[in-house]
Amino acid sequence: MNIGDELNLELIRDNIDILKKLYDVIRIVDPVTKKVLMYDEGKLIEKGRSCFSKIGNEQICKNCISLRALKDNKTYMKLENSDDKSYLITVMPMELEDKTLIVELIKEVTDTLFYGHSFDGKGCTVNNIIQDMKQLTIKDSLTEIANRRFIDERLPIDMNICYKSKQPISIIMVDVDHFKNVNDQFGHVAGDEVLREFAYSLKSCIRNKRDWIGRYGGEEFLVCVPGAAAEAALVIAERMKTNIEKKNFVLNGENIKITASFGICTTSDKEITVEQFLKCADQKLYDAKNAGRNRIIL
Repeated sequence: MNIGDELNLELIRDNIDILKKLYDVIRIVDPVTKKVLMYDEGKLIEKGRSCFSKIGNEQICKNCISLRALKDNKTYMKLENSDDKSYLITVMPMELEDKTLIVELIKEVTDTLFYGHSFDGKGCTVNNIIQDMKQLTIKDSLTEIANRRFIDERLPIDMNICYKSKQPISIIMVDVDHFKNVNDQFGHVAGDEVLREFAYSLKSCIRNKRDWIGRYGGEEFLVCVPGAAAEAALVIAERMKTNIEKKNFVLNGENIKITASFGICTTSDKEITVEQFLKCADQKLYDAKNAGRNRIIL
């Protein structure tokens, strides 16, 4: 016997038909058996025993508001963000024939849900607010490039993509030479300005949107070059080194020269871990600094 046989479907239709005009997806969930009915064109179609969604995979959410609605006997709402789209999900318990079901209402609100009362621009859409919040979590506030959190999340993904496509991947570890002297002589505010301009100089040398650069920590930066073998990574590092050598950094009205050391590591071995990959590049950077700085070590 399926869930449709156990309940009065006409009664359900009478209760939810008007909601179809307001939401993109309507489904009825029996939270005990996990059976699901999808409401579509006036029909209720059974969709098996596992919760599923228009967004994400067929799995129970970590924050399952349907189970919470059942437990507390309350209506709950939440915003979900997936693939650069925003969804408003409303769940409410419904008593039918001595059985408690959960009605789940899903509406895409990427461009239609606003925060506050101003409609004079796209900036007030909730989706843009969510995107801005995401940027805050992955962007270094000083240099405005990616931060360490982004590096930790993105590098394993790019390594896996390159392995699957049988492409190499290179990373370049970069460190500002004698940066402590800059801070000691000109102050930390001037040192911050050096880091900002230094990051911009590095960023201007990467190839395309696939390449990226992040602040690894302090005056150390990581450049990721997916699909690039050692020779291609070396070309990019040499371009960065030359760009920095030619640049005049103006600190307290005085022109100073900055140099940098580079360590490059390349792999196409799917067995290498992220930690080993980073350690390899860090060791090459250490070798460059020990060899006199302002140089590149492969």
